[in-house]
Amino acid sequence: AWFVTDSFFLATERLILRPWKPLDFPLICRLAKNPQVMRYVNQGKSWSNKRILSFIHKQQKSFREVGYCRWVVEDQNKNNFVGFCGIGVFEPVGFLEIGWGIEEKLWGKGFATEAARCALEHAFKEIRIPHLKSVVHPENKASLTVIRKIGFLQKQNGFLGDYQRSPKNIPIITYSLDNPYLIPLHQK
Repeated sequence: AWFVTDSFFLATERLILRPWKPLDFPLICRLAKNPQVMRYVNQGKSWSNKRILSFIHKQQKSFREVGYCRWVVEDQNKNNFVGFCGIGVFEPVGFLEIGWGIEEKLWGKGFATEAARCALEHAFKEIRIPHLKSVVHPENKASLTVIRKIGFLQKQNGFLGDYQRSPKNIPIITYSLDNPYLIPLHQK
């Protein structure tokens, strides 16, 4: 088990990335029930309270067991909820994916890129995850910009159905990045 402490956090110049608490429920509700935020997730449909609670519990369990999750992202100065960002399992196929969701009123300020760089560095340097992917809707220009800025390379175009997810006909682009801190076995 990962060493867990309530005081654990990651920090950037402007942001704090921290584990989830029960009090975060109304904050993630605001995000997961905003049709603009959810436009390229779940076909723009809001998450139910049950799904939101399940998401929070999954993040808490992931942090406890493996030391990473999709972190709560807060503004260091204002202590405001910015969104979430981090590593999660892309179900049902099971690869590790980096992802984020940012409050609509905070779009365009570079928070997703800043948080993603921080989560990525922690995942690669501290946890030593060998490889990450990101699955992005081709019309999600903001996320495409972030994923390229943090160094991911486009691997394939396809459909959600390629990963046994529904609806099968939603177009996606899969990006990936190998951990640059790990020396590949073939380079002795």
